[in-house]
Amino acid sequence: ISINDKDTHIWLTIDTELINEGNLESTVVFTEVDSTGIINSGSPKDFKSIVYKNKKIYWNGIPADDASNATIDILDIRRKTNIDDNAKILKFSTKEKKDKGVEIKVKNKDITGEEHYEVQFRIIYADNSTKTFWVDPKLEMGI
Repeated sequence: ISINDKDTHIWLTIDTELINEGNLESTVVFTEVDSTGIINSGSPKDFKSIVYKNKKIYWNGIPADDASNATIDILDIRRKTNIDDNAKILKFSTKEKKDKGVEIKVKNKDITGEEHYEVQFRIIYADNSTKTFWVDPKLEMGI
């Protein structure tokens, strides 16, 4: 993955063996990276990425255990609808599935506040069994 200036790359690192609906905050780690390395990391509820207008955001997933034969498929990104004053930063009409990830453009105007959103991902195990989960981090525009 090439990293362009101000585009945002978010990785979900997932403990594919221990994960269940009750422990998502401890088995999913969001990490934002740029050309210099890790710039932000945290559990889903604590993670907030700063994004820039008219740039792209890429979401991808990897197993926490390098020896894992599981693969992570980011299925969907959607805006949380149950949040008052939820900022509308993402331009959902540009949402595109990219291999096992998702890409969305940021709107081309200054928007204040946080956007709460949800990421749906599926873990595909070596025996072809799957598990699917939703987690909900946040975005804020760097103005």
